[in-house]
Amino acid sequence: MREAQAFYQRSICDPDGFWGEQAQLIDWQVPYTRVLEQPDPPFRQWFVGGETHLCHNAVNRHLATRAEQPALITLSSETGDLSTLDDPKAVGR
Repeated sequence: MREAQAFYQRSICDPDGFWGEQAQLIDWQVPYTRVLEQPDPPFRQWFVGGETHLCHNAVNRHLATRAEQPALITLSSETGDLSTLDDPKAVGR
């Protein structure tokens, strides 16, 4: 719990440093120029100028090392049906 609290506290006390480090964990198609701008508080602009691709970061970049694992697992809250998507062709390979 202390580790989680310290993690959270750093995100509050040093948002540029904390979120800048976290942003390095994903791929960016266009790098951002600033982590955070607050031109009109309380409104914020995060990762200004940057562009990323959700599907690439969530699935495609992992294919080289994890292609044999399911790409998507879903569980219907209505029917209880469990399904997986594990065909590499279906996820862009």
